[in-house]
Amino acid sequence: MTETHTAPAAPCADRLQRAVVAGIRATGDDDPVGLWSRAGHDAMAMAGVTDVGMLFLRCHDGISHHPDEDVRELDVARGLDALEHAVLHVARQLEEER
Repeated sequence: MTETHTAPAAPCADRLQRAVVAGIRATGDDDPVGLWSRAGHDAMAMAGVTDVGMLFLRCHDGISHHPDEDVRELDVARGLDALEHAVLHVARQLEEER
């Protein structure tokens, strides 16, 4: 075996995790699940430039990272709403810091 690539995991920023949970809560979920993630994928590249956060969408039958993965339109719509609220949450925080 020959290693051709290695990169450290990228822990999600606490403030962005809180914004994602607030975004989910704003969509009507009174008890959102906050997931701790040592992100990989694109986050590894972006973490050198900025903080990262992740919003996970529910996959039908819990199948993820597999050809049978299936995300329902309703879950995408809810995810987009949560993302919008999370971005606005961060924007408000940045404005308050000024």
